Amino acid sequence: MDISSFAYSKFDWLGKLFLALDRDLPKKLNSANIKLHPEVYASIIGLFTLVSFIISIILSIVLYPFYGLYSLTIYALPFIVYLLMRFYPNVAASNRASGLEAEVPYAAAYISVMAAGGISPYKALDRLRNVKLMPRMADAAKEIKMQVEAFGMDPVSAITDVSSNLPSKSLKDLLLGYASTLNVGGDIVHYLQRKTFTIFEERIKQIKVIADRITMIMEGYIILTVLLALGIYVIFIVSRLFPAGATLFNVGTFIMFSYFFLPFTTGFFLFLIDAVSPKYPTADWRPYKPLFITIPLAILVIYLIVVPYYVPIDSPLKAPFDHLILDILKLNIGLAPSIGLAIALLVLFLPPAIFDIKYSRETAAMSEEIVNFLRDLVEARKTGLSPEKCIETLSERDYGRFSKKLKVIANKLKWGIPLSKILEDEMRESKNWFISINLFLLIDSIDVGGGTPEALEALASFGEEILLLEKEKKSSVKPLVLIPYIGGLITLFTAAVFLSFVQNLAALAKFAFSFTSFANLFLPPIVFNAVLSGLVAGKTSSERVSAGFLH
Repeated sequence: MDISSFAYSKFDWLGKLFLALDRDLPKKLNSANIKLHPEVYASIIGLFTLVSFIISIILSIVLYPFYGLYSLTIYALPFIVYLLMRFYPNVAASNRASGLEAEVPYAAAYISVMAAGGISPYKALDRLRNVKLMPRMADAAKEIKMQVEAFGMDPVSAITDVSSNLPSKSLKDLLLGYASTLNVGGDIVHYLQRKTFTIFEERIKQIKVIADRITMIMEGYIILTVLLALGIYVIFIVSRLFPAGATLFNVGTFIMFSYFFLPFTTGFFLFLIDAVSPKYPTADWRPYKPLFITIPLAILVIYLIVVPYYVPIDSPLKAPFDHLILDILKLNIGLAPSIGLAIALLVLFLPPAIFDIKYSRETAAMSEEIVNFLRDLVEARKTGLSPEKCIETLSERDYGRFSKKLKVIANKLKWGIPLSKILEDEMRESKNWFISINLFLLIDSIDVGGGTPEALEALASFGEEILLLEKEKKSSVKPLVLIPYIGGLITLFTAAVFLSFVQNLAALAKFAFSFTSFANLFLPPIVFNAVLSGLVAGKTSSERVSAGFLH
C-alpha cells in the first residue's frame, strides 16, 4: 500500500476537512499536473500534519527541561508542514507555467513548420510526446493523446479540453486559436505562422521584464550581503578592539554569520535568480565534471596551507609558504590563511572555468552558424534540389564550428542512414539545447514533412527569431554582472581601510591589539564570500552557475 492509499483509507476524514478549507485545490492540482484526486491529496496533507503534530508533542516534552517555554515554539512545525503541502501545488503550477512559457515559442515553431509541410497540428503534437528537448510540452501532448485514445474524444475537442487547464497563457491561446480557426474553416498554416511570430515578440518583451526582476533581486543581494556584512564586520572589529564590548559580538557569532549566514544568503539569491531567469529544459553539465577532481585537491590545499595556522599539524608546505609570505611578498604573516584560501579556491574553480569558457565559445559560435546554414538551405531548396542533396552540397561550405557536425550529417545521408537515426545520434551527442532544437526542427521537417520550400522557409525564419531572442536575453542581463563585482570590491576595500585605521588607532592609544591573530580570523571569510559572489555574477550574466567559476 503506497502513501496515498494509506492516507486516504485512514485519514479521509482529515482530508475532507482540509479540502473544505481550500475549495480551489482541484483546480490547482490540474494546473500543476498532479495526478491525484483532491480528497486523496488533502488526506496526505492531513496525515503529514498529524504526524508532525505528534512529533512536536514528543519534542516539546523532551526539550522542556532544558529550554523551558522556548521549547513550545516547536508547535509551529505542524502549521509549517500544512502550509508547505497546501501551497506546493501553487509552486508546482508556477514552475510548470514558466517551463511551458519557455518552450512555447519553439513548440509553436515546430507545429508551424510541420503544418507548412502538410502535417496536421494534432499529428505534430503527437510527435512531441516523445521529444525530450521539450519535456513540459511532451506532458501536455500526452494528456491530449490520452483524451483521444482513452476517452474517445475527437482531436480538436481534446486540444480544447486540455488547453483550458494549462497554466501557460501563450500555449492556451495558441491551441484554442487553432481549434477555433479549424472550426470556422480558416487558413491553419497562416494562423500558426502569424501566431508563432507573435509569441516570439511577446517572449522578447517578457525577457525585458525578467531582466528588471533580476535587477531588483541583485539590488536586494547587494544590500543584504554588502551593507549588512560591513555593519557586522565593523561591530566585530570594534568589539575585538575594546575588551568590554567583546561580549556584544563574540567569535562564535562572527563565524556563524560569515561562514553560514552569508553563504546561505548567496545560495538563496542564486535560487531566486534561477527561479525568475529564462532557461532551457536541458543543461550542459560538462563544466561541472572537473569539480570531482578539483574539490579533493582544494581540500588538500586547505589542509596543508590554511589549517596549520589554526591547528598544530605537521605540514610540509607551511615553512615554504611562510617564506613566501614573509620574505618574498613582505607581508604580515596574518595574511597567510587568506592567501592560502584564495589559492585553494583558484585550484577549485580555475579548471572548471577553463572548460566552461571552451564549451560556451563552441556553442555560441555554432549557434549563429546553424541559423546561417538554415537560410542557405532554403535558397538551395528553391532550386529544385532534394533536401538531402541540399545538405550534401552545403556541407562543402564553411560554417565555422558547425561545419564538422554538418559534414557528419551529410556523410551519414550518403551512406543511406535514415534521418530519424541521424536525429537520434545528434540529440545524444549535442550538449547545447539551442543547437539541438534547431537540428530537431530541421531533420524532423525533412523526415516527416518532406522538407518543402515553404516549411524550410518557416524554419529559417523561426531560427532567426530564436537567435534574436537569445541575443536579446543575453544583452538584457549581461550588465548585471558588474553588481557583485562592485559589492565585493566595496566590502574588501572598506574592511581593509577600517582594519588599518583600527590598527593605527590601537598603536596610538596603546591598546593590546594583535593584527596577526585578528587577520587570521577576520580576513578568510571575506575572501570566501567574495568568491561566492562570483557565482552570483556568472548566474546573473549567463544563466549558468558554471559561468561564475571564472568570476
